[in-house]
Amino acid sequence: MPAEDHKQKVEQIKHLKMFLTQIDFPQDQIQLHQQKIKDISKCLDDYKNLLFEHQVQTVKMNHEAFIESKKTIQSNGLLQKIEDQKKQIEELRKVCSLKLELEKKFQITFNDFQVSQKELLEYKHKHSILEIENNFLKKDLEKTQKELNQLKEKLDLKYEQYEQKITNIYEKLHEEQKKEIDKLTNENKKILEIFYQTKKT
Repeated sequence: MPAEDHKQKVEQIKHLKMFLTQIDFPQDQIQLHQQKIKDISKCLDDYKNLLFEHQVQTVKMNHEAFIESKKTIQSNGLLQKIEDQKKQIEELRKVCSLKLELEKKFQITFNDFQVSQKELLEYKHKHSILEIENNFLKKDLEKTQKELNQLKEKLDLKYEQYEQKITNIYEKLHEEQKKEIDKLTNENKKILEIFYQTKKT
């Protein structure tokens, strides 16, 4: 429907509607009133027909435009491009899903790494404490070893002194025993000599 006809019909309907909304109609205007009603009815019918025709034309034009657009899209390979874009979008969705999955796995791995890092720090801390304690123990052990070495040296010295003393005592006893044996031997010889002399006489 042309815009001017549409506007004209709307204005005409407004005018007739205002006329009909008057409360009192003079007696001599009843025929005019009836005529106006007929005019309004005809006007509404015309307007309805115009609207219907306009809708039909609009639908027809839209359908023709759709067919033409479809032909243009098909001839230009736009449908294939759209399909390709759909495939690309689907691939992108898969990539995004994979990316999200990888991010989740990375987050889990990162969390595990943080836990391991924390445990490693705790282990290092405990190890440092143990190392300090080991250093103290090592110093104590070195001190004890030094004392043991000193004690061993003293014991070795004592043992040498004791061994020397024992050796001296043994040698002295041996010398005394030797002297005693020599003495006994001499006495025995004397006795034998006396015995032989006595026997001869």
